[in-house]
Amino acid sequence: VTLTQVRAHLEACRGDADHEAIRTKDSAVVGVRMRAAYRRLDVAEQVAADTVLAEWLASEDESRRFDAEALVDELQIVACVPALVALRARLATERDPGARYEVLKVDRLLCALSGRRPTG
Repeated sequence: VTLTQVRAHLEACRGDADHEAIRTKDSAVVGVRMRAAYRRLDVAEQVAADTVLAEWLASEDESRRFDAEALVDELQIVACVPALVALRARLATERDPGARYEVLKVDRLLCALSGRRPTG
């Protein structure tokens, strides 16, 4: 399985889950489906999925970042730390009012992945 195939699989899974979440008015569906999809991947596929999640963390799409942040948090995907550091640096320069809250979330994720306690 290639990175392109894993990317397509995760995109399709996210799209299907998003449609179901809208249809059922249950936003938790996306997280449940994405966690299950990730866990079904073998080790090599999870490595590729980590790359896809890093791409999602770099996205301008807040919804895509939200889903990636949730997966990284819930599944403790340490491979995404560099992408989180880059995201934090980018968000720190943005003027969007939500950026400062996302910085706090990213800081919490980075602390959790490093085993440190958040300071704020």
